[in-house]
Order: sequence, then structure tokens, then C-alpha cells
Amino acid sequence: MIDLHQHSIFSDGTDSLEELIQKNKDSHIELFALTDHDTIDGCKKIIENHAKNKGIKFVPGIEFSTVDHGDTVHILAYDYDPADKNIVALIKKGIALRQKRVKNTLNFLKKQFGITLKGEQLAKIKASKNPNKPMIANFLIELGYGTSVSEMFKKYLYASFDDLKLTSEEVIKTLSKSQCLVVWAHPLGSSERQRITLEKVEEKLQRFTRCGLDGLECYHSYFSAEESQSLTALAKKYNLLISGGSDYHGRNKTVEIGQLNKDHQTVEPESLTLPQKFRNIYYL
Repeated sequence: MIDLHQHSIFSDGTDSLEELIQKNKDSHIELFALTDHDTIDGCKKIIENHAKNKGIKFVPGIEFSTVDHGDTVHILAYDYDPADKNIVALIKKGIALRQKRVKNTLNFLKKQFGITLKGEQLAKIKASKNPNKPMIANFLIELGYGTSVSEMFKKYLYASFDDLKLTSEEVIKTLSKSQCLVVWAHPLGSSERQRITLEKVEEKLQRFTRCGLDGLECYHSYFSAEESQSLTALAKKYNLLISGGSDYHGRNKTVEIGQLNKDHQTVEPESLTLPQKFRNIYYL
């Protein structure tokens, strides 16, 4: 099996790198990618500390949070040079905007609900290189406001502050200047966001492909078999590579490693054409 969309403690996942690697091995994953939000620190550590030239295959990835005409769009990049100046600049800008969004989220909680986090919780957010909403959600759970991250998103963390996000076209154009593969993640939307129609997906694809988009995540834990089939048809129509990933976040989401559709059906590796273009694969 192949799973090209996973997260670790370096962004909004709960697994350490060691835990993530072992869980992929235990799940019989042949090739996986770490795609933390706005950071490649975890990928660099995997390459530096875990590459053994045997066993499970790994490719570095990253996920950028962007906005396009009011819609949240996540853009993935794979098989990059960690020192590439375009990617480094995007990460720096993305993190700065993320920190501002977190600050606005804390202000929103206080103004809208009268909720203020504890001093030690605020200190952890300030110390984090990559603060995020799931971190705040878990702090709210600690304070007794609910029992799950998804519940916290729905009740308290629904404000998105889109004016403090990179634009999709900006990210795709910048990444296309680098030696990497650029993929639109879960194009129909995610469980925390309003889903968008196939017609809107195609309208965006017409622009994104002109900006340099290489692939489409057609298989995802949120999608039905019919949705994956429709997305695959769009990918072929626009000559895009086909990708698939679980969007695994550990305890922060009820998604399993290797789950590439909501019905837990097996997706054959040959259905994904993106891995055929990977130039640098590491063995862990």
C-alpha cells in the first residue's frame, strides 16, 4: 500500500517520527510521505536519522494552507530539495501567517466566548515553531470545553481568517519554479471545511494547471469510491498525476494509516501515478 499524506508532531499530528515510521511498517505500507503543514523539519530529521537503505520507502513532502476565492485549498509538494530557496521562502512566509492566525484565534475565543487559555498553555503555543488549531483544540479539551478535536473545531474554532493565508496560485507558481511535484490535496474539501462541487474543482483546475500544478489527490480518507472516480477522470482530462493519502494525524483525527477512502476499501498502488515521477526515494 501507498500513503502520501501524513502528519507528525512537527505540525498538527500526535505521533513522533519514530512512532509514525513504526506504524507505517506495522500497517504494511510500502511507500509513505510526511506532509506536515508549513514545515519540512520532520522530513529532514527522517532523512538524517532514519535512512538505512532498506525496508519501507519514504519521500519528503509538505502541505501549504492556502486560500482561493474564499475557499480553503491545501497544496502539497513532494520530492523537493530541502535547501531550495523558493520552498524555504514559502515556509517562512507560511509560518509567519500561521502565527498571526493563531493569535487571531486566541483573540476570537476571548471575545466571542470569554475563553482564555492557561499561562502554561499560552507558553507552549508561543514556544512552538508551528502553532496550530489542533493544539488549541486539545488545550480547550484540557480545560473541559469538550471531548474531541472535531467538536472543538465545530463549536469554537470555526473562524478561518483567510486574509492571513497564502493564495493558492501564488504557492503553485512559486513551487513550480523548483524541482518538486505540486499536488492539490483533498480537492473536494475536508471534514472540517465546507465541501465544494466538482464543477468548482474543475474551474480551479483550469487556473491551477496554468500555474504549474502537477497532480491531484484523487484518493483520500474523506472521499467515497464515486468521488475518487470522478476526480480521477478530471486528473486524466487535465493530464495530472494521481495521488492518494490518508491525511493521518494520529489521535487528532479518526483516520487510519493507509486509509485512502472513507469506505476503507483497498486502493491498488498502480492506481497512483504520482510515485512513478519520484526521483529521490529513501529507505528506512
